[in-house]
Amino acid sequence: MNHPDYDYYRARTWFAELDGLRAISVLMVISVHLKYPQVWNLSGHLGVRIFFILSGFLITTLALREEARRGYLSVGGFMIRRAFRIFPLYYLTLLLYLGVIFAGGREEQKQAIVGMLPALAFYYPEVPYFYEWFASPPFDHAWSLGIEEKFYLIWPLIMFVLLRGVRATRLTVAIAATLFFAVVPLVFPAALAGCLHPYTHILLGCVLAFLLHDRRWFDRMRFLATPAVRLALALLMIAIQFRTAGMIQTDRGGLWVFGYSLVATALLGSLVMSDGTLPRLLSYRPLALIGSLSYGIYLIHMFAVSAAQKIADRLPGEYLRIAVAYVIASALAIAGAWVLSRTIERPMIRLGRRLGERWMDRVRKRDTVMDFSNGCVPIGAPRERTR
Repeated sequence: MNHPDYDYYRARTWFAELDGLRAISVLMVISVHLKYPQVWNLSGHLGVRIFFILSGFLITTLALREEARRGYLSVGGFMIRRAFRIFPLYYLTLLLYLGVIFAGGREEQKQAIVGMLPALAFYYPEVPYFYEWFASPPFDHAWSLGIEEKFYLIWPLIMFVLLRGVRATRLTVAIAATLFFAVVPLVFPAALAGCLHPYTHILLGCVLAFLLHDRRWFDRMRFLATPAVRLALALLMIAIQFRTAGMIQTDRGGLWVFGYSLVATALLGSLVMSDGTLPRLLSYRPLALIGSLSYGIYLIHMFAVSAAQKIADRLPGEYLRIAVAYVIASALAIAGAWVLSRTIERPMIRLGRRLGERWMDRVRKRDTVMDFSNGCVPIGAPRERTR
């Protein structure tokens, strides 16, 4: 099947090509954290924007499908699953950072990690990052995790509790929120804008999920999945990526990044609507495996980067050092994430799913009215739409 089909899209339970896209994104992030300026021209920072778009799309798609299947989204079950997916690995990594810094770190690093500890422990690391509390804060890449966690907390409550059953309104709210956060840098101070603007990229993924979930919009967007458009989107995305090198701190850079996210969102939609050469390439098993480990890789990759650079700096030749450092850092991060996945991440995800199902079972038993003779229905059953 190589043409867009709505039933094919709705029947899919796994998007392997998105694991491939996630793998490319996390490998981009590793490149930008190497200390060699030449690598920064690859604009690896844009990998985080792809992560944001993927998060918005996947979380909203999963929520929409649970709502369609059950009649409602169990927010409690959702929160339990996310907590067991995110927190165990995150807090383990935080403990590793504390141990490494207090065992052999410099005094300024110790002061920085202590000063940041409340923000890191209570999941608002984007605040010290964008407000520049410290010159070189440890674990500073956790800022993006703070952004996503707030999205996980607020988005389901707004869209699947307050606005449940009013689909057109939900799409309108999602688009309006995207536009609001997109213009935040023009209105708010730089530090506050830094904390708020990333939601633009997450919301683009959310909007895409709402559009593809609706058969009418899916049919209107079929052209995205044609081979020519898909190739054009991929090439345009690559072109913008290299165009933004060195521009991230400028107003023009922000506009280019927003354009990049728009193109990436369109490409994501193209990939999941039908199969084809590019989706099959991104679904290549080794690439998809790296993508499935991306959360662990993102958390621990700075340890790997530090070790890799110490090894590579002994080598002659600038570009040889860069290549060796990148390969070693990537390999170490992937290996470490694989171990964490087997020992912690996967068991905790399975536990979260079981506990989430138990929560939903208790809610169904509590809220279901057994006597229907008076016209009562289970709380959480689909609401009849009124015109």
